[in-house]
Parts: sequence; C-alpha cells; structure tokens
Amino acid sequence: MEEMRIHPKTGEILRRDIRPIEFSYKGEKIFVDIPGLYPNTGDEGIFTHEDMISVENFESAL
Repeated sequence: MEEMRIHPKTGEILRRDIRPIEFSYKGEKIFVDIPGLYPNTGDEGIFTHEDMISVENFESAL
C-alpha cells in the first residue's frame, strides 16, 4: 500500500518519493537523493527520522 499523508500547512496530499535536493557547501553545489513525503506540485516535503539518515550520511561524508 502506498504511504500517503496530508501536509499540515497546505492540505496537499503527500506521497512517498525520492527527490534530488540541492545542497551548497563552500561554493560547491551537489544534489542528494532524499526520501520523504512530497506533494505532486512543489517541493515542500515532510521527512521522518529514517529519511534524514540520508542527509546525515551525506553531511558526514563532507
């Protein structure tokens, strides 16, 4: 079954997806694929603790 939620601010339906998020560090830009719950339009997602592990792993690699 597909995981879905309602965005608390916008009321949009959010679906589980993996999207590239841009990070900038010391003048360099990199895109990291981050899992989360995202709306069909826009990019304001909601992330669980498990989703944020991807970000933590990226940050520790810097």
